[in-house]
Amino acid sequence: MKKTSGSFLKISVYRRRFTGTVCSIIFISLFCLIFALCFFTTIWADNRWQEVQSSFMTLEQQKRDRSEQLENYVNGIYAKPSLMEDTKTLFESTSEQDYTRLREENSARSNTQIAWLPGDMRKLFVNSQLKVNAVTVRSPEGLKIIWLDNLSGNMRVTYGLRGEWQLIDRTDRDTVLESFEVRSPDSVMKSLGTLTFYGSSKDIYKGSSQAYDWALIKGRMISYENVKGEREREWILTASEKEAFQGWFLWKGRLPVFYFEFVNSSGDSEYISAVDVVSLWRANGAGAATLAVTVLVLAAGAVMVAFFNLQGEARFLSHIMDMLKTMEHGSFVEVGTMVMKRGGHYNEYTLIADALSEVSVKLDGYIRKEYLLKLKQQETAMRALRHQINPHFLYNTLESIRARALVLKDRETAEAIEGLGRLYRTLIRCPEVIPLQKEVEVLEMYLKLMSLRFADTFVYRVDIEEEAKDVDTIAFWLQPLAENFFNHGMDQESEFNLLMLEAVKKEDGILVTMSDNGRGIMKDRLLEIRKNMVEGGDDPGADIGLRNVYMRLSYFYGEAFSMNIENQAAGGLKIDIFLPALPGKE
Repeated sequence: MKKTSGSFLKISVYRRRFTGTVCSIIFISLFCLIFALCFFTTIWADNRWQEVQSSFMTLEQQKRDRSEQLENYVNGIYAKPSLMEDTKTLFESTSEQDYTRLREENSARSNTQIAWLPGDMRKLFVNSQLKVNAVTVRSPEGLKIIWLDNLSGNMRVTYGLRGEWQLIDRTDRDTVLESFEVRSPDSVMKSLGTLTFYGSSKDIYKGSSQAYDWALIKGRMISYENVKGEREREWILTASEKEAFQGWFLWKGRLPVFYFEFVNSSGDSEYISAVDVVSLWRANGAGAATLAVTVLVLAAGAVMVAFFNLQGEARFLSHIMDMLKTMEHGSFVEVGTMVMKRGGHYNEYTLIADALSEVSVKLDGYIRKEYLLKLKQQETAMRALRHQINPHFLYNTLESIRARALVLKDRETAEAIEGLGRLYRTLIRCPEVIPLQKEVEVLEMYLKLMSLRFADTFVYRVDIEEEAKDVDTIAFWLQPLAENFFNHGMDQESEFNLLMLEAVKKEDGILVTMSDNGRGIMKDRLLEIRKNMVEGGDDPGADIGLRNVYMRLSYFYGEAFSMNIENQAAGGLKIDIFLPALPGKE
């Protein structure tokens, strides 16, 4: 086929289009000169936002570092029995006299010197990096505060606080550094209360001043600031009242002011910075100087692009005809490889060319898909016939082996084979959705088999509330969780391995807890397991069982479902699974 050649200016339709394009470019260029400053102002505002965000993230990282050190300290309390006993005494005491009496009783029962929690906490108050100024102890017996008397240098405990607001109102204790729930040393299921660490915003942020204006807002009030004047302070207070976390507003109806807001991880305060448009222009004056030249260069470039694109359109029709001719011969794959050189231009011709290419590829794929579908249907039919034979064969084989064991008077082996056959039969015939009680029965079949295998070293306990037994759930998800214990958590050298399953009714669902006293998981590995469980991954060593259980339960229950795996302070592993109430179910 003969292709169109020569300059497109010889064709009237392209000549008129080129003339209109040039006029449009000139017109647009004039508007670009007017609005380019606004455009670059937005870019400069984004750059300022990135600077503010970087500073905020630095402060948050410092806060996370403090939280990690405080968490290590609280974990250290559990590791010291005498210190943990005094912690329990402090939580359960109602007055200073009661605390002293309980400590005397502990001292009389102990052969070693008892610890004193406030005295042990003194190292937190004198640590210049942590900046701890107060610690509250909240329990059913009331609210207490541990603090350092700077005059005497002694640790004090004050009882009878009516609420945390008595601390937050003070400038030296206006910020919550971290809060931890403390478990009883007698039972990890019992909570003693919470330890909350407080610090001063001034101590925390005084070394974090930046070149720009910023402030820390808490409850519509400035708790810490780094601003040049009253006008900048009013900008920040105005920004704190805005619903959006980033944007701009007109100050006194004429001066645009950009603001950037970030909420800290504890959610009790906002990090806000504000800057007016004039300050942004002054800080980026070099960019404005080249603005006009840039617009002119872009306009000239646009004219050249339009010229070469229109020149290339003269060849588009011949290319499309070549594609149609190739399709007539049935070479659909070849049409898909015929890529048109557009020269950066896109119009109806290229739409037609792309459509032809896409249709040819889809036709080829459809033909292949139909062929493979017929093969898959035949394969599925063969597999279904084979599955009808396999369960019947397995049942008969297991029953023959069990009868043989009974003849040889090996009752334990016979019971194990009978249990395995019953478990397999249940799994084959079990529907997809069953009551939680039925799912627990399937788990107990498996645990009984494991009890035969580890008769002297393994025991289990199942405790299901009556209200939780009839709740609908999917089938066969408890056994994979228990199997992980035997594969990874069980201590073969221990004489006592315990696996516990509990299910309790909550207001909006069921909380199922599986715990053990096994080896637990290293902290880094635990983080990887949690990530693979939720996100999945390409790691061949990832725990596929946990991932499959999480995905099946997540699909069945929806967003309200949660599954968490963690080490227990007393040793072993605990998995908490929250099953939300299904719509239409009580």
